[in-house]
Amino acid sequence: AGVKRMGWAMAGSNRCPALRAVSAAVLGLCLLGGSGTAYAQTIEVCIGDHDNPPLSFPDHDGQAQYLIRQAAREQGLQVRFVPVPWRRCRAGVESGRYQAAGTATATPANQEIMRFPLRDGVPNAAQALGEFHIVVFRKAGTAVDWDGKRFSGLHTPVLFNAGFVAVADRLNMLGVAGDESAVLIHRMMQMLLLGRGQVGVGQASVVDIELKSPVFDGKIEVLPVPFIRSPLFLGVNKAFYAANSAAVDALWLAIERMRAAPQWQKMAPELAR
Repeated sequence: AGVKRMGWAMAGSNRCPALRAVSAAVLGLCLLGGSGTAYAQTIEVCIGDHDNPPLSFPDHDGQAQYLIRQAAREQGLQVRFVPVPWRRCRAGVESGRYQAAGTATATPANQEIMRFPLRDGVPNAAQALGEFHIVVFRKAGTAVDWDGKRFSGLHTPVLFNAGFVAVADRLNMLGVAGDESAVLIHRMMQMLLLGRGQVGVGQASVVDIELKSPVFDGKIEVLPVPFIRSPLFLGVNKAFYAANSAAVDALWLAIERMRAAPQWQKMAPELAR
């Protein structure tokens, strides 16, 4: 028979195959243990399949992964991070293949398929994992500009990372065409130098790393006004949240508490690379 532990809807391992067919989103993965007894549960959280410093990395824990893993451990849970392209991550959370997305912005499109921590009906930035800081960059000396509200001198689509829904939504609101054919910022910068675009937008931390390369040093420049600054959350499948709301709320609260603790300021830089 199914049992519950720490507020998570769970079932004995002998029941997993049948119950998964009902709803993978609600049940998560099979439990570890035998004879119908639940000893631990592993939840699957998808993350991007490329480095996203300081928050996540495909091959080791960044700041967001550490926070999620520690918060889950307080609930007696294990976390398995699955690196996939963002479109696949997002679709997987919607379908219930993954219980959560590791770093998601609370855009209107994402809120349709994921649950985020709320305060007074709006996403609670205090329980975020970090920040989505998107900057605008161009070939040095070119005339295209961004003032925070509109582009000027722009005649070509804006280059951005494939699958960045928040960027696509912002461009749509501005009535500006986007080009997400490049997966990596390195490739976008190459395209700018080759004249295959006028401007690109991307995660500030990754842009900073690329600008230190001799290939782009002095050839690409970042504009002073950011394109997006938005909190990033653990975005949870809605059906999974409905079945486990108290425990998910506890996860978000643990993330808030850890980020506010003095020791986080010392630990965070070590997890950033």
